[in-house]
Amino acid sequence: MQYNRKIKYNDEINRAKDIYTQKDKDMVDLFEKLGNKVMTTDPGFIDLKKGNLQLKKDSPAFKLGFKKIPIEKIGLYKDEYRKNILKD
Repeated sequence: MQYNRKIKYNDEINRAKDIYTQKDKDMVDLFEKLGNKVMTTDPGFIDLKKGNLQLKKDSPAFKLGFKKIPIEKIGLYKDEYRKNILKD
């Protein structure tokens, strides 16, 4: 498992007993030592329950130095080698 430079947020949802929370100081210290940001408040996900983990424009994560992931640039795109993109 790799936790480098990520945002970790525990919204107290049900989870397995072996998953750590922000209340475990040793794990928080380990995550932060690896360059992660551990937030105790909602980082401002667009829709956590529906799985949309993009951050809202006013997310407090940006104040911690987190950079927006250019999701619109991820995936297949047309270029000189790929003239067509198949759609479902």
